[in-house]
Amino acid sequence: MKIVCVMPIYKRPAITIKTLELLKKQELPIHIITIGSCDIDRKTAESVGVEYLQRPNRPLSDKWQYGIYYARQYDPEAIMICGSDAWLTTNWCKVAYKYINDGFDMVGKRDFYTCYLAPNKKVEIIGRTYKTRKDPVGSGRLISKSILNKLNWKLYPSSINASMDGKSFKRLESKNCRLKIITDRDDLIVLSLKSSEWETITPYTKIANHGMFKNLADVGNPADWFNAHFPGAVKELKDIVPTVII
Repeated sequence: MKIVCVMPIYKRPAITIKTLELLKKQELPIHIITIGSCDIDRKTAESVGVEYLQRPNRPLSDKWQYGIYYARQYDPEAIMICGSDAWLTTNWCKVAYKYINDGFDMVGKRDFYTCYLAPNKKVEIIGRTYKTRKDPVGSGRLISKSILNKLNWKLYPSSINASMDGKSFKRLESKNCRLKIITDRDDLIVLSLKSSEWETITPYTKIANHGMFKNLADVGNPADWFNAHFPGAVKELKDIVPTVII
C-alpha cells in the first residue's frame, strides 16, 4: 500500500462527509482511517464507507497518535495527515507521492487557501503562505515510512492540544528529515473550509489577520475558482450551507 490517510474527526458531520467523499476521488488510491470520539463520528465514517476508530477527543495529540500507530499495520510507504475540513485537489497524492518515491521524508506545500461560508453572505477565499516556518501546512503533508520507522511511529508528543504540526515537525527534524516543499504546481491545492455553521480549531479571522502568514492573491471569482480546482464544489457547498452566495 502506498498511502494511508489519517484523519481525526469530531462532530461537524456535513463538512466531514464532503471532505471524505472528495478524498476517495484521489487519482492515486489511498486507504482512509478516521479517528472519532462520539456516535456522530462513527455514523459519519460509516456513511462514506471508511475505516473508523474511536478515542477520547482530548488530548488531541493522543487521539491523532492512535491513528498513526494503527496505520502502521498496513505497512504503507507513507501516511498523509488531513483535517476533516481540508479539501485537496484530486491530483494531490499522485504528485506528492512521486517525491516520497524519490527519497524525501516529508512532502507538502506552504501555501494554502481558506474559504469562509456563511448563510446569506458571499463566500470569501483568501490565499496565504508561511512567512518563516519551514514545515508544510498540516493537511496534505505526506510522511515517509522510512522516517516514521526512525521514530518508532511516535509522531506526536503526548498529552498536548495545540501546535501538533510544529511539534511533530521538530520530531522529524531530529531524525534528519529530508523535506520537499512543492512550489511549482499551482494546480496542487489545499483548501481549508471555515463556516459559521460548524466549529473550527483555527477561525477564519485568525488566518486572515495573523502575522505569521504572508498574503497571496485572494480569489475574486469564487465560482470560477471552484469549478477550475474542485469541480462540482459549488453544489456540494450549497448542500451544507444552502443560502451561501457563490
